[in-house]
Amino acid sequence: MIQTAKGKRYEIDQQLEKVNQKLIESTEQVEKLSGQYQLIEERQKNQSQANARIEEEQAALERQQAQLEKDMQAVERTISDLKEKRKTLNHHIQKLEDQLYQSDESIEETLEQSKDTYYQLMTEQADVNNDIRFLTRTIDEHKVKQSRLDSRLTEAYNQLKEAQHQIETMSQQRHDKQQRMQAVQQQSEQFENELAQIQQNQKDDESRLYQAYRYNDKLKSRIESMKIREEDFSHFYQGVKAVLQAKNQLTGIHGAVAQQINVSNEYTTAIETALGATTQHVIVTDERAAREAINYLKTKRLGRATFLPLSVIKGKKLDVSLVRIAEQQAGFITIASDAVQVDAQYRHIIDNLLGRTLIVDTLKHANEIARAIQYKTRIVTLEGEIVNPGGSMTGGGTQQRQTILGQKDELNRLQAQLKQYVAQTQALEQACQKRKKEQDDLSQRYVEVQQQYNQLKRELHDLALAIDRYTEIEQRLKNEHEEFEFEKNDGYQADKSEATLVAKQKRKDEIEKELNALDAQIKAMTEKNKEGKVQTTQLQQQLHQYQSDLAVIKERLTTQQQLSLIHISEPTRPY
Repeated sequence: MIQTAKGKRYEIDQQLEKVNQKLIESTEQVEKLSGQYQLIEERQKNQSQANARIEEEQAALERQQAQLEKDMQAVERTISDLKEKRKTLNHHIQKLEDQLYQSDESIEETLEQSKDTYYQLMTEQADVNNDIRFLTRTIDEHKVKQSRLDSRLTEAYNQLKEAQHQIETMSQQRHDKQQRMQAVQQQSEQFENELAQIQQNQKDDESRLYQAYRYNDKLKSRIESMKIREEDFSHFYQGVKAVLQAKNQLTGIHGAVAQQINVSNEYTTAIETALGATTQHVIVTDERAAREAINYLKTKRLGRATFLPLSVIKGKKLDVSLVRIAEQQAGFITIASDAVQVDAQYRHIIDNLLGRTLIVDTLKHANEIARAIQYKTRIVTLEGEIVNPGGSMTGGGTQQRQTILGQKDELNRLQAQLKQYVAQTQALEQACQKRKKEQDDLSQRYVEVQQQYNQLKRELHDLALAIDRYTEIEQRLKNEHEEFEFEKNDGYQADKSEATLVAKQKRKDEIEKELNALDAQIKAMTEKNKEGKVQTTQLQQQLHQYQSDLAVIKERLTTQQQLSLIHISEPTRPY
């Protein structure tokens, strides 16, 4: 409405300007008529003939001029009045516009500010609610986590105590068994001494002859049995046995590794341990012979075997510097390949299998030598313990079973022994058997003590393994305990989170109070705005009235301008 009024006011100003322009033109016309009048007067002076028509025209012109001036004065007064009314109306319109603007702008601005504040508080309230939900969830999750970790810590602690108890109990058992084993060992040594003394003091050759007969028979039987087993390859795996039995049918078969080597009795266990399953690897001339043998086993379904082609296998040697270091250490005996007697054509095979293995006397010395050479190769003791590259160790009690090398060594030993006993038998035919029973009894007791000693040794070994196992469990539980403690103390501050939650809840309450107050304020301002709009409507109606009056004045100004133009444009009759 205000913009419409301003537009109408602008049109009135334009029209008023046009009226002023026309007034100026009317004034110029009046001045023109005055000049014509003067010209007529001058003509009257110059013309000596005056006639009644000129005087009448002059009088008429004077009357017309007087009336025109009178009309002009009326028009000027009317225009002046209209300008004054226009000024007054413009003043009223401006005042009403200011009132309308101030009223609407003030209320609307305050209302918008209140709404903006309300929306900001609503946004903050949403953020605070999200923070409260997040903090509540985080605190609850942390409590559950702490409860779970406390339970796991308790469980791990109980398991750790149980493992430590088991270690303590087993350590005590090991100590007791070690003492018992020492006592049994002393008893065994005593029996050995007594038996040796009895044997030394034994003068009855008949007893020794009887013993010799028994040993002779046993040795003969064992030798025959071992020869049969050797010829039958009974100690070999199925596939190896099948290849060795078909040696004449196949080409390039030289025999198993165990068949081609000879080892001193003192090195038998060490070499047997070092070689392991390779003792049954079959030496062949070349890869073709190996393929033929493998195809034979595959076709006949006789098992599997590993073959060592002489044309392919290369010998392996230890670095000279490592050997020199090892030779300088206590307990060093030899390189495993040097302890084996073998035909020259098979030497590189043995070097491949044993060239990087050392033989030492004891496990303690094996550890020391391994440490000196930085655990770069395998070391085997005379009793068959192993220190592997990298430091791992293998050892313990073994099952009493006949091995291939052991059988071969045993056969040679028994054959030599048989010759000895046969020779002794000829000289001991009259040996006395008086002390035989005593000797047998003492031997049985000695065997029992040895069995007891071996049993205690196995039990000690089992206890050592169990202690190692529980020690590993103990370390694992300690590590788990540390991990649980670390996870429990992961930097999360529960007190700080709870304090923050309390502060957020307090702020939530404050926001709710502020929102309630703003809501009431907005409602009141909205009501006030409605009342202001009623007043505004009244002011607008008054403004419309003023605008209508201004339009009437505009129309009157237009009429007056037209009248002024009519008076000005009336022509003056000539003489």
